Formats: sequence, C-alpha cells, structure tokens
Amino acid sequence: MEPESEPKESWTPGEARGAELLEGLELSGGAVKRRPRPMVLGLAAVVLVAFAALAASFMSGMFRSSELGEAVDLKGENTARIHAHVASQSLAFRMPSRAEEVAQAMNTSAAPEPETIGEVSYRIRERGSLEDIGRMYGIPLEDMKALNPTVKSAEKDLGAGARVVVYRQGHTYSDEKRLDRGKPHLRGGIPMPDGPGRRVRRRGRSWGRPNMVVNLDHALRAYGEAYPEGPVVIVSDMSRRKGGRLKPHHTHREGQGVDLSYIPIPKHDNGGFIKMSKDYFDVDRNWTFIKAMLDTGEVTLILMDHDLQKLLFEKARAEGVPVPELRRIFQYPRPKEREVAIIRHWDKHDDHMHVRFACHADRRRCRR
Repeated sequence: MEPESEPKESWTPGEARGAELLEGLELSGGAVKRRPRPMVLGLAAVVLVAFAALAASFMSGMFRSSELGEAVDLKGENTARIHAHVASQSLAFRMPSRAEEVAQAMNTSAAPEPETIGEVSYRIRERGSLEDIGRMYGIPLEDMKALNPTVKSAEKDLGAGARVVVYRQGHTYSDEKRLDRGKPHLRGGIPMPDGPGRRVRRRGRSWGRPNMVVNLDHALRAYGEAYPEGPVVIVSDMSRRKGGRLKPHHTHREGQGVDLSYIPIPKHDNGGFIKMSKDYFDVDRNWTFIKAMLDTGEVTLILMDHDLQKLLFEKARAEGVPVPELRRIFQYPRPKEREVAIIRHWDKHDDHMHVRFACHADRRRCRR
C-alpha cells in the first residue's frame, strides 16, 4: 500500500497572483483550495499603501509631528546634540558616523577655518646632525633633507644654535601614504613647538592634530606671559608622528590627548612630574594655565585627582565664576565616581593631568 501523498496546493479559476496573502484555507478532495476574501484584499491594499507612504517620508529624512506641529529632522542638530551629550558621559564612547558627520557639518559651516602653524623648527643645544634630529622626531631622512635643502651633509654636526626644520605646512611625509586606514593613526600631525611657558619632554612622542597643537600652544603662551619666571609646564606624551599604540598608554593614539605636569610652588620645582598635595600645588599658576586652555573652547576633558580639583574649584568660586559654569567645569564637589563635567577624577593622576582636545574638521572619525 502506497503512503498517502501530502495535499497539493491548487488555484481556483480567476484567482489573482497575490492570493498567497489571503488567509482561510479549505480542504476539497485532498487538495487545498484558497478562498479569496474581498475584505482581506482591501485591508492588504491599505497596508501596502500606508507602508509606501511611510517609506517615502523616511527617504526624505523628515517626519512631521501632528502634536508639536513642527518637522523633526533625523539628520539635523537634535540627533547630533543627543550623541554629544552621551559622549560627554563616557570615556569609551564612540560617536556613530552619521551623527558625527552632522556635528562636523554644524561646526564647520558656522566656525571659521581653524588656525594652524606654518613651520616648526628645532634649535640644537649642543651638537647634532640632520640624521640625529630626524631620528629624535621619528622623521625619515629623505623628509629631513626635503625640509632642509640647504644642508649638504645629513651626517655632519651642525653645531649649537643651528635650527633644523622638522615640519612645514603642506609637506607630506613620505611614509604617511602607507598608513593602515583601518587602525587608529595620525595623519597630518604637527610636532609641539618650543615656546614660552613649556618644556617639551620627548620629541618623538610630541605630535598632535593641528587643533590640539595650536590651542595648547596658545594656552602655554598665555601662561608664560603671566608667569615668565616659571615654573614651566612639562609637555609630556602626546602621540607619535604616525599615531598608533603608545606604550604604556591606552590612549594617545591619534593626536587628541596630552599629558601635562602640574605647576608646583616655585621652591618645590624639580623639573619633572611631582606627586601633588596642597603643600606643593600652586593654585594660582595652575588655574591660570587651565583657564587658558578652557578659554580656547576646544578642551573636552581634563583628568586629574579629585583632591586637586577641590583646590581649583575653591579658587574659581572665589573669583566669582557662576555656579552653572562651575558645575560645567568641575566634577567636584560631586563624588569622584560621577562621570560629569570637563575636569574629572582619574586614578594615578596626582602627578600629571591628561587633557583631551575636541575632534575637529581635520579628521573624519573621533576615537581617543
């Protein structure tokens, strides 16, 4: 005895091609017949029309709210503001690319072109050749020759006081073309120049994006003019010339962050990083410098010890800084666990501060 075959589907005469959308099957002679229902067909048509209208509205990027009576732009500034607010709450935040593009469009359309630095040179203190200076900054020898065409010999000692160009606007370093676009890197970076109010600690780790270098240079100059007698700020790790991992840090990969010394009371200055307390921390000098950085409008984060925040907070309050501004700048007096404000607590930052500058129009994506 042959097994019974499964019922096969058959179509009734005149049944439309879209009948598979209908419900209500009946068995007749071992076959499955579908009964078209006019009401269901009509409902399906209404759903399809509504879906088509919804898709057309989405493609235009606009929905109109009947309650608010105004258009909400899915590509506009509200989306960017939401993401910017979330970004301010977490160090690990990665802004979605679409919202980032919107935010960049908002900033670049209204703001003038960012300032830049045309040329950076290094003044030899005792002795050194073109090759030596290139090695110190991490610059290929062929680029050192191109930047300093009047120097005939790359190995010859140039002598104390000689100036060697290490950066010139418009020059592309020969190895930047080989950067892996899929990994964090720095392209078009500028080395931190010498100037008032500072001492650059490691030349090969002192590269940053133009926005950071220009604004940090301005703040250091402002501090240097206010306190020409010092002590100077030690500019420590920024990024390598091509970016990437900078041990032992988890950040410092793309030229947006810098480690800076606190400014000690002059009699305690040792020319290096000092573990700070109220007995060593020069409140006036540190607040002058930090305020100069904040005044650029480009600082998004400063990591420092919670106890040191208290000293600066009290100084700013005594100067009459309004309460809303104090809350925007300082995490203190809120608990150190609260990730709010520009200046926040971070462990092991009682001998230096980490400062992060904004991601500017010179790059597509912001990481850290």
